[in-house]
Amino acid sequence: MTDYMTINSDELVPLAAVKRLRDVTEKDRTALRKLGEHVDPDRFRTRLEFADSARKFVPETIDDIARQDVALVEVDERAFVPAANIVTARNLTVQDRDDFEAKTKRPLRDEFKSEIETRAGKVLATVAAETVMHRLGHPYVPERRSSEELAQMPS
Repeated sequence: MTDYMTINSDELVPLAAVKRLRDVTEKDRTALRKLGEHVDPDRFRTRLEFADSARKFVPETIDDIARQDVALVEVDERAFVPAANIVTARNLTVQDRDDFEAKTKRPLRDEFKSEIETRAGKVLATVAAETVMHRLGHPYVPERRSSEELAQMPS
């Protein structure tokens, strides 16, 4: 396994700096369109989230990154944490939910089941801590697609 990923063809990013990776959403694309005509939101496939809350949009897919020998653990639907970054995982308690609500003045959504401590910060997950740890030993495997299928995917 490697401790960095290559993005934008020639940029190296240390995995320790990446808190989470996820597919770019339509909401992301809408926000990117507001940046102006010089930004082509349709070219981006993945959103990287960093320890300092910065985000970077890249054209590589999650599968492209995993194929670079980067072990990824799926913690939410199409949201991943670099396996090398996971320090601990624990299931959320009622007290955790109460603390979150007191701090943010809004309830923590029911689908969140655990909190993962990564070298880049905390991440909430929709799977139990035990599932995170199981997946840590069995990282995400990219889908195998034929050249024909890849050619038909929107770029």
